[in-house]
Amino acid sequence: MEDLLQLYSPYLSWQKKKSEKEGVIVATDITLEWLLPWWWEKYRAHNDFPVTFVDFGMSTEAKEWCQDRGTLVFLGVADIFVKQKGEIPKETTSDWEKNFSTRFWPYRNAWFKKPLAFLQSTYKRGLWIDLDCEVRASVADLFALADHSSKIALFQESSSHSNLLYNSGVVSFAHGCPLIKDWAKESFLRNGEFRGDQDLLSWMIKERRMKINQIPAEYNWLRTFPDNPKAKIIHWHGDFGKAEIRHQIQNQIMQTTFLSN
Repeated sequence: MEDLLQLYSPYLSWQKKKSEKEGVIVATDITLEWLLPWWWEKYRAHNDFPVTFVDFGMSTEAKEWCQDRGTLVFLGVADIFVKQKGEIPKETTSDWEKNFSTRFWPYRNAWFKKPLAFLQSTYKRGLWIDLDCEVRASVADLFALADHSSKIALFQESSSHSNLLYNSGVVSFAHGCPLIKDWAKESFLRNGEFRGDQDLLSWMIKERRMKINQIPAEYNWLRTFPDNPKAKIIHWHGDFGKAEIRHQIQNQIMQTTFLSN
């Protein structure tokens, strides 16, 4: 693992800041790039902040699509650093699958690349948004939440001390945030101990007894929450959430076809 850390050391530090602008960071690989047009349409309906797309392994078509709409950054880090199921103790994997089923395994490679994507940001203040987040309003107010001693803001999904969990679907952060740099390194070293990136990050915050800023729930409204017409970002996480997004896309196609006939 130390060899991998040395090999990928350029990706484990903040990029030189080149812009005083605020902007949005998103990322994907070929498995979820189908979300890009849906996400972009929702985002652009209410926002014009610049977007940096981080390439975790997209198709050529998706890369060209991103380049036409923002800045495309390639993350040249192979999936090999993420431990696979057979490399993790069976007791641990059984516990994860008992609590979360087995559907999360295909996403772990991308999840643990997420903090590395943050480090590619050149924005003074950045906003990470998962591609399964339906942006329904301006995100302008979120950038200022990074003006905190921790330089980061997240939605606290669970407040139980024994099960403290922050959701990493929407994250406001300042360039140079020390926690994010440490999160990236720990993603290399400890991904076999945690189901996903946000589990690791939550553990780090708890272990360090850190105080971070809070993102209001309406900016990361989970699909499992009651319906909320005032929600500004709805997070359609998981397989059921992706099914809802496909349903929205299909409905839009049908409406367009109906109106054109």
